[in-house]
Amino acid sequence: IGGHGDQSILSGRGVRLIAQRLTAGSVSDRLSQGQHSFFDSGRREIRALQQKGAS
Repeated sequence: IGGHGDQSILSGRGVRLIAQRLTAGSVSDRLSQGQHSFFDSGRREIRALQQKGAS
């Protein structure tokens, strides 16, 4: 189940969700926190989604 969950997250819908969230938040995050924090939040988002799919 873990492997299948990872695959579904990394292909198709999961990638689109991540892209939408990062794109929607990019401007405000960059203005308020700076580039570094924006990429950190993106990594956290991806990690959370991967853990959700693996469980």
